[in-house]
Amino acid sequence: MRKFLPGIIALIVLGHLARAESVSLFNNMSQPVEGAIIISETRHVYASAFETGSQATLVTEAGFYGVNYDTTDHQVILSIYTNAAGKPGDWLGSFTPISISAGSNLIGPTTGSILLSANATYWITYQLAENITGSYLGFFYTGSAATASGSQFSVSPLEKAFSADGGITWNADTAGSLQFSLSGSAVPEPSIAALLALGIGAYFLRRGRQV
Repeated sequence: MRKFLPGIIALIVLGHLARAESVSLFNNMSQPVEGAIIISETRHVYASAFETGSQATLVTEAGFYGVNYDTTDHQVILSIYTNAAGKPGDWLGSFTPISISAGSNLIGPTTGSILLSANATYWITYQLAENITGSYLGFFYTGSAATASGSQFSVSPLEKAFSADGGITWNADTAGSLQFSLSGSAVPEPSIAALLALGIGAYFLRRGRQV
């Protein structure tokens, strides 16, 4: 039995990770729209604060509520930043640019892989991938802190921020929250990750000795 133990441990832990399916972490896109932020230049970046839940999470998908008023497609880049004294701080990662068709509004999902700590404030940012001439995009926002049923993240505080220099400096914007969605999965506890490493390592070590 002992000779099979490392392999059994590895299989148990791998099975646990396989069950960590992607779930909705945040979604406020069904809340009443209070207004729209108009943007046409890449140097203009808008951000909205949110707070994570009780578990560390890996965010793998994002979407947002907006509209393309132009007659041609454009791309928007969604990113996540840490919080620094109530404004976006360090860049953590970006999702794949989203292509927005003319007249479309519920945009996404786009994919990425961004690790977030539990019970922490972060910022999601919107930025155009290219300047728009003669038209613009609109990003909808809400004055409500409510989220869809099942959301693990919350809007706290209800704040937006604006950068006119591509995210180098930030200024507080009007209260409210950009309307967006995030999906992903909980990160394994350290003990589970350790068991995974131990089980797989021991398994392949034994395989190596048998060769």
